[in-house]
Amino acid sequence: MLLAGSASASAAVKIKEIEFNPPGPDTGTNAHLNKEYIMFTNTGDTDVMLNRWTVRDADGNLFRFGLGDRIPAHSDLMIHTGRGSEALLHKYWGLRHYVWDNAGDRATLRRADGSVVDRCRYSGPGSIATC
Repeated sequence: MLLAGSASASAAVKIKEIEFNPPGPDTGTNAHLNKEYIMFTNTGDTDVMLNRWTVRDADGNLFRFGLGDRIPAHSDLMIHTGRGSEALLHKYWGLRHYVWDNAGDRATLRRADGSVVDRCRYSGPGSIATC
């Protein structure tokens, strides 16, 4: 059963981690950009529709989920910074620059109506922020 982002279902979707400083030099290649990601988890027992939900960093970089995007129950979904072939659990921002600042940043996940689902703030050093 798919829920259209109801409060009870969306409460199960959380930002799990952000890989903000992937190993190796920041080459800016698509392969390296895709090692940078934000991961979400659905801890609930029901799939959650992400239609027009958004993710934004502190600098205003915005990712908008499309119609039909969803996160299955008990699953993790990643948004990679670069370009790639989309799959159910792997989305691509399509950018040619890094999003997540190595020194620190903030991620905000919002429903289509603008209400906040979750936030994650981190500060470097390191490479992965656990939210």
